[in-house]
Amino acid sequence: MFGKFVTFIFIPKRTGKVKKTVLSVKVLLFLLVVVLVLLGLWSYVIYDYLSIRSRLINLKDNQSVYNTQQKRINSFYQQHESTEVHFKHVDSIYNKLKQLTQSTQLSQRRADEKSAAQQELKLKAAQESGILSVIASTISEIDADQQLKASRFDQLMLFFKETSSPLTRIPQGAPLKGYMISEFGVLQDSFNGRLRPRHGILIATRAFSPLFATADGVVRFAGPDKFYGEMILIDHANGIQSKYGYVSAISVKEGAIVRRGQQIAEIHNTQRTTGPQLYYEIDVNGIPLNPIKFINPLALKD
Repeated sequence: MFGKFVTFIFIPKRTGKVKKTVLSVKVLLFLLVVVLVLLGLWSYVIYDYLSIRSRLINLKDNQSVYNTQQKRINSFYQQHESTEVHFKHVDSIYNKLKQLTQSTQLSQRRADEKSAAQQELKLKAAQESGILSVIASTISEIDADQQLKASRFDQLMLFFKETSSPLTRIPQGAPLKGYMISEFGVLQDSFNGRLRPRHGILIATRAFSPLFATADGVVRFAGPDKFYGEMILIDHANGIQSKYGYVSAISVKEGAIVRRGQQIAEIHNTQRTTGPQLYYEIDVNGIPLNPIKFINPLALKD
């Protein structure tokens, strides 16, 4: 077989000489192998180029996300520095008022040793002392409130500095067991018949069912709301927030860090609902998204 020859005849379109080439089967097979190897190398070069380009695009996206987070952290640091300046100012005012209060008390003791003719001055000093005591008490309350805010700020900074997987900050799974009774989208109002948007879903459940956080985050709000009764708002960073309405027995406070699967409240019968149910909403950069996209429908069933 390898001793045979193959003849190639080239016939030009126009008048000209007919060319003929004779190649052995060995040479022909060798040329075929060379062509296949060159095609394979070329394909590998193209694949490697596309892979490197994809990695560069992902690197640019990650760098952009990193720069955004760095700006937010710098902003928090600036707020923290301004808060410390305010604390120092409040402390200085408090110390001055404390000194004035002590001075007034000393003047009262001296007034007691004086004659009855100085009782009017003693009464005025007592009144001034009472006013200063009220002011000092108010300053103490302001100082305690500022310390609470500083503690919440420190917790928030710890959350943003964590190096855990970012997937834990994306809502995933159902917040409780139940059945969806109202979908996301535009609905018709049962009272006036008008169309109105619904930015979340309603999930009916059993009374006293536990409510769980669907992702790691920081509690931005936990308390009464004029639309959703008792409500919890959790910030998961990167512009992602989750909202839980018509809840009861809230077990978390504003500024607290919560983890996915942590119980944050219970669902009871409320005056705003016809039965135990949860309003669940997810916002990304202020735009409501359909929460059912983040929930496996089977996960809602008991």
